[in-house]
Amino acid sequence: MHGGGNGVGWRDALRALESHSHIEAFRQLCSDENGDVAAREAWRKKVVRMAAGEMGAVYPSIASQVGSVLGAAGRAIGGVLQGVEVVRSGEEQARCLAICQGCEHYVTAESRCRICGCFAMLKIRLATERCPLDPPKW
Repeated sequence: MHGGGNGVGWRDALRALESHSHIEAFRQLCSDENGDVAAREAWRKKVVRMAAGEMGAVYPSIASQVGSVLGAAGRAIGGVLQGVEVVRSGEEQARCLAICQGCEHYVTAESRCRICGCFAMLKIRLATERCPLDPPKW
């Protein structure tokens, strides 16, 4: 079984999920090497639904998100100590938010980024932060 209701195959769905969630377990569970055929097929269907957004967004691990928050706090504190402006202007925040809202990785219902897991309204306020994509969109 290779497809889901939207025509996306489980391999494509798996790549989409891994690109922003970094969960190797999905690959193992969907692999032909998973001898439990029923479970493997169920996982393949599940990753297709997840990639299509039918099961909610998949974010980086909590540990990764905590690391990102701590890094952001450190950069903001460093900026304050160096006398650098750490809060973006309202206009710049609006510009960044508009970019986020137009991005394929932005989850509108939660106002979050699937790549880093941040709450966009918080991250865009800090001038010491940037979009997590390479290259960053803002």
